[in-house]
Amino acid sequence: MAPRSKRGRPAAGAPTLARIIPIESARSRDLRWSRIAAARARIAAGWYERDEVQSRLADAVLEELNRK
Repeated sequence: MAPRSKRGRPAAGAPTLARIIPIESARSRDLRWSRIAAARARIAAGWYERDEVQSRLADAVLEELNRK
């Protein structure tokens, strides 16, 4: 959990948690649960903490933003 300030808000510079999609809205989307499970396994194993992986993720996000 992210550190909190005295007012109960996340402290400045604290990491934010990903928003959880409620099951009801998740069912209405075309989700591939096998891919979600694989991504969760990579997160648990620390895969995304490696420098080369973070660099590739940043490149992929920038490419996606440039498409729009």
